[in-house]
Amino acid sequence: MAPASASAEDTDLVPPRADKVLLTEARPPSTWAVALYGGVWTNSTLPSFPYNLVRGRLTFDNAQIASLIVDRRLFDFDLDLPGTRWRLNGFSVEAEGTLNQHFGLQDHVEATAALKVRSGEIALGSAASLNVAWANGISYAFAAPKWEYGPTLVHGVDSRLFQYYMGFEAAVTPTSAKNLSAFFRLHHRSGIYGVISPRRTGSNYVGAGLRWTFR
Repeated sequence: MAPASASAEDTDLVPPRADKVLLTEARPPSTWAVALYGGVWTNSTLPSFPYNLVRGRLTFDNAQIASLIVDRRLFDFDLDLPGTRWRLNGFSVEAEGTLNQHFGLQDHVEATAALKVRSGEIALGSAASLNVAWANGISYAFAAPKWEYGPTLVHGVDSRLFQYYMGFEAAVTPTSAKNLSAFFRLHHRSGIYGVISPRRTGSNYVGAGLRWTFR
């Protein structure tokens, strides 16, 4: 004998499929953004930078950088975390270009070109939101950097014009002014442990800036 079909009452006992839990939020549509940034040379290496930052052990030299940063948003995407109900919503891929003037112990001009991945917005209560970004690309110095470490790990000795570029960023956007954001940024140049230039060449700058997004 065929089993009886489930009654409406039995069907109601089956819980509906749970929706994804959004850990981040999408940003309003935009294409271009322009930022101004200022930073100072830090003596920390990149691997030890997070530890030195948290412990307040960063030391600095009299070398500064002033940057004009232009971003173009290319496309957006979301990430479902496998095996969970969590979704990372509102990620974007951007093209980034920077023009940088160095001051103090080195005084050259530098340009970079990179692709940047930016997270969705993480709510900071009702007043603001936070996003983080990671840029990877190339850097070219239009004159030999006078303070950047060369292959012999001596300041300014045989420093390289062409290097790998990486940027890390954490940006805060107020809810009441979503076109404007303030950000903390690490500007990194290196030879990638000998891939581009010999040994541990490079430099690290830390600082802050303001970005205006055109919507």
